[in-house]
Amino acid sequence: MIRHAITLACVAALGLATATGASARPIEQDEIEKGEESIKPDMGYIYLTAPNRFAGSFIRVADEEDIAKYQEARAAAFAAAVEEYEKDYARWQRRMESQTAAENPPEEPVKPTEESFTYASIEQFFATSFGPTFVYSKDGGTYAYLEELKPGTYIWYGPVFYGVKQGYLGQCYCMGTIKFEVKPGVVTNLGNSLFAMPRWKEDRGAPVPQIKENSGLNGFVVELPQQSGELVYDLPATLASQPSVIPEFFAVGKINNFYRQMIARIAPIDGVIAYDRDQVIDLKAAGEAGAAGE
Repeated sequence: MIRHAITLACVAALGLATATGASARPIEQDEIEKGEESIKPDMGYIYLTAPNRFAGSFIRVADEEDIAKYQEARAAAFAAAVEEYEKDYARWQRRMESQTAAENPPEEPVKPTEESFTYASIEQFFATSFGPTFVYSKDGGTYAYLEELKPGTYIWYGPVFYGVKQGYLGQCYCMGTIKFEVKPGVVTNLGNSLFAMPRWKEDRGAPVPQIKENSGLNGFVVELPQQSGELVYDLPATLASQPSVIPEFFAVGKINNFYRQMIARIAPIDGVIAYDRDQVIDLKAAGEAGAAGE
């Protein structure tokens, strides 16, 4: 019940419909052990680890079905805005009819148009957060997270997440990041790669915030690690027998800071992403172009 309430709170904060399928669903290790949860053949899964409580957001790259859902939801929201305008306009007309010369006239409501109507971007519509609560396991001092979500291509938006009492917190990798594929029926094993793989000493970007999460009785501190190191992709015994894959990563250019958090970028990653000042360099595309030229 608590988990459900938090999910709805996140969706409400975005002003999005729960039917979009954008939200990831956290799974905990004891649920797998008790047989209450399993790896479903039609769903995707992201597994990741950190040395402390961790949190962040992913954006699923929209497919044709997603685009249709987004357009339908936007059209419904626009129709609701027009309907609300018509009610406001009727009230405004009644006030104008009863207006005396000595009174200041009420401001006429503005009819929304397709051009003026504001709505969440399609990237925000298919964004989802994980952590810092609902940890899969805390074995050996390592925090692990397992999220069930719709298969597809996911962009690592960065360590920005929704705090129930505080709204969105953290920092977005809006100036450069990575993406990877999540296949159905397979555990996509990120291990500790999101922070251990980039070369942080070469490109720190924005300062790393230490966030006081206020949920629970006393709350806790959420560290957003930027510590390059050895890549670890170990899976716990409860997932070791499941189909799993370490994904291939690809560079992503600039994206919108729709959560309005501190702007940063992921540090350079060998063979994946680099920078020329503020320009993102897709190293795989550059390598393919060079090979084609040769």
